[in-house]
Amino acid sequence: MNALLYFPGLMFVITLVGGLEGALRAVVRIVEIQLLLAIPFRMYARSYITKAFDLGRAFLWKWTVNWRFVGENVFLSREFAWSLLVGHFTALLLFLMTRWLR
Repeated sequence: MNALLYFPGLMFVITLVGGLEGALRAVVRIVEIQLLLAIPFRMYARSYITKAFDLGRAFLWKWTVNWRFVGENVFLSREFAWSLLVGHFTALLLFLMTRWLR
C-alpha cells in the first residue's frame, strides 16, 4: 500500500524518460514481479487483498505524531480521512502542473 504513495511520481518519471511505451512495459514488469512473488502465498490471496487495501480501516490516534493537534474524534472521522486523501491527490496534481511539467 505504501508504494501507491510514490507510484504516480515514479510512473511520471518513467513516462518522461521512456515514453508511453516504456511506461507500459514498466507497469507490465512491475505486475509480473508482484505476481511471481505472490505465488507461494496464493492460497491466502483473498485475505491479503481485503486486508492490504482496506480503505475503511482506522488508525489509532494514540500512535499519531503529526496529527496530535486535532482531537481524537476528528482524527477518527471518515470525513477527516477522506479530506487527507483528497488533499494528497490535490498536492500531487499541483506539483505535477507547477514543477514536473515546467
